[in-house]
Amino acid sequence: MKFTIAALALLCSLNAQATTIDFESLAVADSAVHSQGASYTEDGYTLVDNASSPDLQTLGTLHTYYTQSTALVKTTSYQQSTTLTNNAGSTFDLLSLDLAEWGGLPSTQVKIVGFFAAGGSISQLLTLDQLYGFQSFAVTGFTNLLSLTITQTTGKLYQLDNIKVVSAVPEVGTTLMLLSGLGLIGMVSRRRSSRMFS
Repeated sequence: MKFTIAALALLCSLNAQATTIDFESLAVADSAVHSQGASYTEDGYTLVDNASSPDLQTLGTLHTYYTQSTALVKTTSYQQSTTLTNNAGSTFDLLSLDLAEWGGLPSTQVKIVGFFAAGGSISQLLTLDQLYGFQSFAVTGFTNLLSLTITQTTGKLYQLDNIKVVSAVPEVGTTLMLLSGLGLIGMVSRRRSSRMFS
């Protein structure tokens, strides 16, 4: 009975792990623009600026265009993408992300493209409302991805925040191997306990 409970607990722990990339560790209480370089890593995921002169930035919390949350600002020209990948090379699902214009610049559109592990891709065009603050965009179909690109198609600058992703559930082979190991442990412990009582 104890073995069954332990196995069920372990299987429950194998469920997908949700993560929100929120950039809060980059918050600085000033009015400056802070360079984060060509890439940024948080919670097992990395964002890479694919521009010829990459420079991901954040705004100090006292900056005029700070929108109540520390976010990554894409400052290079539009049509240049930023790519999100899992550091372990695992697949992931995108659930949602928040976007804001830089100071309310009009006509900002951002295209997201997810690249499936099995080949092929999915894309969605996100249109911002030209109002101050972040908009949250929930997406569907962005599952089992190896990478995600985020590209501004119109407008000048945008801010990116609260990227909600779910890491992949372990593959069937991994789960079967784990269950086999648990079965072996259970058999050994049962034999030991039967020897103790005989």
